[in-house]
Parts: sequence; structure tokens; C-alpha cells
Amino acid sequence: MFQIEKTYKASDSFRFFKLERAVENIPLVSILVASLYRNLKLVSANENTANGYGQNLYSVLNSSTDVGLLFTNEELISLFNTSLSVPTSEKQQKQKKFWISPLVPEIGNYGLSVRNNETKGAWNPGSFILEIIANYCCDIEEFIEISSVLFSALKVTEGDNDIWSICVQSEFDCISKNLNIPVLHDFDEDYFRDFFLVRAPRKKMMFHAKYARNAIVDLRNIVGLKNRITRQKWIGFLEGYIRLTMFNHIIYTLNFSRNYYLLIEKCLLMGKSSVTSVEMKNLMNLEYNKNDVRIKVVTGRKQYIRDHIESFGYYNALIGGLLEHCNIIDFMDFESESDFIAITEKILSHIETQQKLKDFQIGFQNENELELARINEDYSSFKNIKESLGYLCSKKTSTREKFISDVNFLFDKIGTNLNSPYTMKISPGLISTLTSLIFLRKQEGNTFISGLEFIQGLNDYNIQLSINDISSGEIKNTMLSLGIVIDCPDTEGGVLIIKPAWIKNI
Repeated sequence: MFQIEKTYKASDSFRFFKLERAVENIPLVSILVASLYRNLKLVSANENTANGYGQNLYSVLNSSTDVGLLFTNEELISLFNTSLSVPTSEKQQKQKKFWISPLVPEIGNYGLSVRNNETKGAWNPGSFILEIIANYCCDIEEFIEISSVLFSALKVTEGDNDIWSICVQSEFDCISKNLNIPVLHDFDEDYFRDFFLVRAPRKKMMFHAKYARNAIVDLRNIVGLKNRITRQKWIGFLEGYIRLTMFNHIIYTLNFSRNYYLLIEKCLLMGKSSVTSVEMKNLMNLEYNKNDVRIKVVTGRKQYIRDHIESFGYYNALIGGLLEHCNIIDFMDFESESDFIAITEKILSHIETQQKLKDFQIGFQNENELELARINEDYSSFKNIKESLGYLCSKKTSTREKFISDVNFLFDKIGTNLNSPYTMKISPGLISTLTSLIFLRKQEGNTFISGLEFIQGLNDYNIQLSINDISSGEIKNTMLSLGIVIDCPDTEGGVLIIKPAWIKNI
């Protein structure tokens, strides 16, 4: 039987149908931005050294030697535990280090890594973000350009209009100098060129997907918001984008093999022996099973994640077996549109009819019954994917209620019981982010859009709402509190969505 690999390397076969790397849980969502700082080379720490530097800072600040520029050690400790803190659990609070909000890049040197020690090969979400961006870019030049734009935007300079972030950056520059940690300054184009050509597991067809191109447009639009809102709000905006983009990218990848099998099945049903670029783009956009992917108000997190992981295990095995059955050996990726057409047409010509495809599927299932049963029964084999998806878009709580809570989640608990299930519940922060991105993609400078336009825009983010969801109930109440919806009986859908105030001049 074709084996389902649990690790994902650039040299692997079957790369198109796999995730770029073995993803794991995110104990704190602030890790995402801090890890991105490190992988953009804005700071000198990496995933293996950041927590060591953070523990060293903890020890130094509890000594008698001041290391800051404007603040004493005691004042810095107070700052890290109040306005620069992040939501943490009681267990995390007991660790001898600081959980500092990644307001400025230099903070990426001091903790906010997945591992608590210098473990080589630690799960690196920042590199995963860059790999997603690399696969969403048309070519290496676009990747280098968007990386450079993001690098420059994330830097804090004296020309920025956020005085507080300039102050915090200066303070951490001084701390790094006193702790003998190098401060980096320049964009390293060679590093990103090597990343794209050598280090990033490339999926050479992914940039054809509509969601991939939208993600690049959204990232540019987020960069354009810098200095229009406070640095803290802007970083929160970026964090929300990263969380949703990573979550959706994983879900889309888990569905590629299923979607490809359904494409083959549909072509055979229609008696087609050839395919075109239209089928290729439909495959990339999951057009053959899209209604099974989008998240709705009634979607429960646990079953949603489980369904997609089990589908991933089954259909990856099935497609692997189908490729071997059709003598397509050592498949890695669709290298180009013509390569996609050639491989797909070879499968169609070998199988010939829908009945023969069904016969293959039944035979494959009978021959591999025990192994396929293990995929479903041994769901824990994919526990890291499950945990990654679960942590990425679920509400994070803190035992320190007086501090800012998580504002960028997609799932929350029903009720207050510890074992209550999570269900779809879009947070105010994520609604704010998505509304802004939908308006920023519109070239006409609209001040209003209809409710139907809004829910059509949400479809691009793997979210499916009805007009009733935004015209009444909890989601509408959240939107009313944000000042972005008004009743308008004369419009299609009965509501108008208002362009958020912070982007009205764009």
C-alpha cells in the first residue's frame, strides 16, 4: 500500500499532496509574529536560541545590573507583566521567563518560541509562513519583493509615527547590546533567494489558486496600513491574517488528494479523456468539494478537523495507489500546467471509464483494508496536525483576566464548562480584519457594500455565512459593536456593511 508519511521534507515524493512541514500546536499565538521576525532575519535569534536568550534576560533583570535605556530592571519587569504581556496559562506564568508581546522585532530575540529549550529541529511556524508565501508567489522575484516589503514594514524606524513602538524598540536595542546579542539591520536578498530555490518545499502550481493570489494581495494591503493605525493594532491585524492563512492553507492542502480524485471521477463520468487549464484551476481552488470545506455557524471544531484529517489519510493513500496503478512512479509535484494535463490525461487513458475507477477503488480498499482501518482508528497518528489546527484558530484564554485577551479567533467554547465543545464563533478582531481586507481589495473605494457582497467576500476566506447570520443574532451584534453594519431594507440582503473607519481614507 502507498504509505502515508508523517513528516514532510523538500525531497519527498508526492509533495503536491502534502503539507510543507510537520506542523504542531502553537502554545501562544504571539509566537507566530515573533517567529516571523526571526525567519525574516530581522533579529539574530532563531527558534533554537530564542528561549535561551529569554531565560537569560529573565535572570539579568532579576539582578542588580540595569540593562535598559530608559527603564530600570524593576520597571522593565513591570512593563513585561502589564502592557507588554500576552494571554498565558497558569503553567506558562510559572516558567522563569517573560511572555512579551511581539510589538517590535527585537522582542523576537527573547522567547516566544514553540520549545522551552534549545531543541534542534523545533517546529518553526515562521518558516512555515514564508513557505506558504513562497508557494503563493508567481516566481522568485515576486517572493523576494514581497519579503523585502514585509521586512521593511515590520522594522521600526525613527520615521514611524508610533512613538511608543520607537521607544520600545530603542529599549530592546539597548538590552541586546548589553547582553551581547547582535542587532541586524539589512535585508539579505541572498538568504531569501536560497530559501525560495532550495529550502522551501515548492508546490509549483499553487499560485494559480484564487485564494493564493488573494493572500498575496491581502499581505500587501496589510503592509499599506502601517502608520495608519497604532503599531499594536497593526501587529494584531497581521496576527489575525497569519492565523487564518495558516489554518486555511492546512485545510486546503488536506483536501488536494480528495479534490483530485473527484476531478478524475467527474471527467470519467462525462466521458472526457482530456483536461484543460480550467480543470487545473478548479483543482487548485477545490471546486469539486468546496461545500465540504467552508466553515459555517454550526460547524464544530473537533468534527471539522477530524473529517479533513481522515479524508487526507484516505485520499492520499488512494491517489498514491492510483498513480502506481497507472505506472506514474516517483510523482513529486505538477511541474507546470502542461505537466498537470499530461499526468491527468495519462490516468484517464489508463482507467478509461468510471466503472473501472470504482473497481480500482474497491480493489484498493479490499487489498489495504487493515491499513485503511488503522488510519481511521489510529487518528492519533495525525495528532500534531489536529493540535496545530485546533490551537491556531481557537480562542486563547488567560488566567490573568485584567490583561488583554485573544481577539483573533474563529472557534470558541459553547458555555463555560471545561469540557465544553468548540464551535464556530468569529471574534470581533477577526471580523474587523476580514471586513478591512474585503474593502481593501475593492478598487472603487466603496464606502458601503451590501450584505450579500460581504458574505461573498467571506467565501474567499473559507467562511460561509448566510444573510440571516449577519442580519440578526450574535454575529450581527458583534458587527454593530464595531460600527460596521447598519440595517437597510432597500438593499439586497437588508443590511449594509460600512467601510471601517481606519481605512476610510484609502
